[in-house]
Amino acid sequence: MKTIYILLISLLVSQNAHSEILDYKSGLKYEYRNTTLNTLSSESMSLAYDASNGDMVLKIKSYTETYALELNKKSRESLVSAINKYNKWNKKASDRGVKLSKEIVKIKPTKYTKFERDQTYLANGREFSVSFVSKSEKKHFLLFAFPKFASDNFSMLKFNLPSMVFSYKQANELKNALTDESIKKFFKNKSENKRFIENEFN
Repeated sequence: MKTIYILLISLLVSQNAHSEILDYKSGLKYEYRNTTLNTLSSESMSLAYDASNGDMVLKIKSYTETYALELNKKSRESLVSAINKYNKWNKKASDRGVKLSKEIVKIKPTKYTKFERDQTYLANGREFSVSFVSKSEKKHFLLFAFPKFASDNFSMLKFNLPSMVFSYKQANELKNALTDESIKKFFKNKSENKRFIENEFN
């Protein structure tokens, strides 16, 4: 069965190698610090899959701007492992009543893209920090903290991604979407849907 999935993914990637990036997962949520209200506010993000190279693309909405982070397989697996460690620390800290702020890992995207006013700005991958942060002895978050840097193709344009805060539920929804199993299921469903349409409208 594993061999069949690999062949299926290879076939679909080959068919879409020169097409647009595939929409993969929407409706994911994160929180950010709203400086005006001095509280955490909710924002949305989505995932896309680059069939030409197998990168996972995180599309992040921030105010009127949209950012995209491309993660290759190694970076994606590192992020999944980091969320698994967050889960272990979450249980330990909650069971023992411990408050903790500690970095888990640094992740290096292949590249960053910023979309602003119908313009596209690029930057080579800079590492961002994935950390465990406690609000209380029983409530612990996953935190993505990004460096500030300039665009590679327009030095006056600054990348200023907000820190992203994930609850336990939000972190695990993201993790589940990033696993190999979810990607295989996505391509399997996509193939079955295509076959259904072809059979129904022939």
